[in-house]
Amino acid sequence: MRKLSIIFAVLFVAASCEWRPLEEPSPTVELAVAVELKAVLNVNVSVYNELIPAAKIETEMIRVMFYDPNSHKLVSQAFLSERSVRYDEDGHPVPVLGGDVNVSAGKYDMICYNFDTPDTFIRGENDITTLEAYTSEVPASIKSKYKGFEDIEVMYEPDHVIVARDIGLEITPHTGLLLIETEATTIVDTYYIQVRIQGAQYASDASAILSGMSPSNFFGLAERETQNPSAVYFNMQKSQDLNIQDDNKDVLCTTFNTFGKIYNSSGGTKADSDLLVTFNVIRSDGKAFDFEINMNDIFLTEDALERHWLLIDAVIDIPKPDDPSGGGGGGFNPEVEDWDNQEGEVVI
Repeated sequence: MRKLSIIFAVLFVAASCEWRPLEEPSPTVELAVAVELKAVLNVNVSVYNELIPAAKIETEMIRVMFYDPNSHKLVSQAFLSERSVRYDEDGHPVPVLGGDVNVSAGKYDMICYNFDTPDTFIRGENDITTLEAYTSEVPASIKSKYKGFEDIEVMYEPDHVIVARDIGLEITPHTGLLLIETEATTIVDTYYIQVRIQGAQYASDASAILSGMSPSNFFGLAERETQNPSAVYFNMQKSQDLNIQDDNKDVLCTTFNTFGKIYNSSGGTKADSDLLVTFNVIRSDGKAFDFEINMNDIFLTEDALERHWLLIDAVIDIPKPDDPSGGGGGGFNPEVEDWDNQEGEVVI
């Protein structure tokens, strides 16, 4: 009986077992990055002047980087370009960029950003604490047009940098594909600036420099550079503001991008701010006119704080030239700037 019991037990265990091949955990995850840009001021909401071309934010490629949360060093990276669309809770389409990424199970700090920003550069990628978006300095031929900027860096305005940060992301061991979804938004501000002008018909070109701006963003840490204030350079356009009650509705205006305004001290009080705009207007006869305006109070208005509208009520006056035609007909003329060489690494 004892031998029979052992035999029956062995047969029972054998019948209840299922032989399966051993499966190795998959190193592949599927990543989908939703580009959420439905509420960017002066791009798709709170547009002040419909008479000038609207700014656009588009991307065709996302770079994703995985960092060790202890050493902060780059562990793995990939590029995503497979496009799809999802719909938010209001039924609005949201573009999604995705693809497969090879990364082992573990805990990471994940950073995603758009990899197609022609005028904005990235450095410090090997460490999340030094990962920085920045723009180049304008050439001397532009800076020399403005007085008082000899000791201040004047930078080109940045493209919109679209960033997603998932700190402490845990990738569990898995077989097959593991789907990770995240949402990316811009780290750049778009402002609308406008100043009234008398004699707009005599202006052939106009640009501006605005000081008190951040020169870069350490987006691995989600921190703007605040220790070294710079200025941002941008071109102006001639238009009209139909909200002006006077007969003269002419304005110089534009939308411009910036990493954000900063102050000279950590307190950020009105008294120590350094927010000045200098307009450089070229008359049709080639003569240049500079107009400097203090922007401290304007940046504290409700329009500036809530809608990023910098509406300057002052009027700049361009006097009539001796020869009104000036050889240029009063239209805005394009200018060829100096070459600005850039050196860096291209990841292929």
